[in-house]
Amino acid sequence: MKALCLIIAGLSLVLPLAAQEAKTAAQLEMDEHRSRIATQRAHEDARYARQRAECYQRFAVNDCLHKARVSRRPLIEELRRQEIILNDEERRQLASEQIQALEDKQLSKSAERSKP
Repeated sequence: MKALCLIIAGLSLVLPLAAQEAKTAAQLEMDEHRSRIATQRAHEDARYARQRAECYQRFAVNDCLHKARVSRRPLIEELRRQEIILNDEERRQLASEQIQALEDKQLSKSAERSKP
């Protein structure tokens, strides 16, 4: 019986460490995607600012500005879609971690109750 308690106690120490390592890798990957999206957005913002500046040098400013907005929209929408996917994945991961923490807590409580 004590051996079973020791095994359960050992697992309760090892599982959170393994989960934290996985969390770190997943978090690093998400951070990498977020920085890539931010970089692409910054490049697009700079390109759009240059286009707008060029438009003000032309006679037909409004038409030029409209074309600049239309050409910008698909990339911005795609970046926003990617951000939404990342946010959803982050929420799922957080929920999974919370569920795992609750299960670990219940497991440790049941192990404490079974101690002689």
